[in-house]
Amino acid sequence: LPRLISLELSACGLTGEQLSALAQLRCESLDLAHNPISSEDVAALVPMSSLKRLDLSFTAVNDEVVPHLLQMPQLEWVILTGTQVSQQAVDQLEQQGIFVTDD
Repeated sequence: LPRLISLELSACGLTGEQLSALAQLRCESLDLAHNPISSEDVAALVPMSSLKRLDLSFTAVNDEVVPHLLQMPQLEWVILTGTQVSQQAVDQLEQQGIFVTDD
């Protein structure tokens, strides 16, 4: 597949089962906001080695998403507004050099 810079799939009813198909994409920015995605579902995105920005705002992710995000080597920025991710988990991501927006 050709390389994409940005892909917006917000509020399209995307489920965790469909995320594994996205893992094949070489994409730098992925917007999954307002979809019924859990922390466990995000594990399917780990193979996206080019991913730098990920928007998970208003999804069902919680602190359990952190290990999956930390496995994404190029990830620089994650948006977690409207999620159940705690400040402690945000601090853990930021300590690893990932910028977090959560307000």
